[in-house]
Amino acid sequence: MPHPDKSFDLGLAIHVVEHVEHERMFLREAARVCEKLYIEVPLEHTRDLSKAIRMSGPYGHINFYTTQTFENLPKTSGLKVERLKVFAHDLAYEQHLAGEKKGWVKHRLRTEFLRFAPKTAMRSMAYMAGALCSSR
Repeated sequence: MPHPDKSFDLGLAIHVVEHVEHERMFLREAARVCEKLYIEVPLEHTRDLSKAIRMSGPYGHINFYTTQTFENLPKTSGLKVERLKVFAHDLAYEQHLAGEKKGWVKHRLRTEFLRFAPKTAMRSMAYMAGALCSSR
């Protein structure tokens, strides 16, 4: 990037990394120019990975993450993970995709499943993960 080191206080890589062929190179360069970096990805590496690949392929997703592989990514890119959170898609997004009533039900099921059985939920359904990171 054509910017000096630490030119920005915060960089955002929201729904970017799943599209990047060399994600560690990308993150190292983003960390070079940013004091902190927020990274957000879909957690699509579930029990039905083949479905995720089929559904996300047309949108250019080439990387698929679990919570563990996502947490490892910044660490192996020279970043320190300050906070990582897993969460469901928001209600408006679910309703946009599935309609008002069905979207509400899907959002509610996904949110409650994550709350009561997080490990099983993340192996079974796609969620989002966000990490606030800083340079080491």
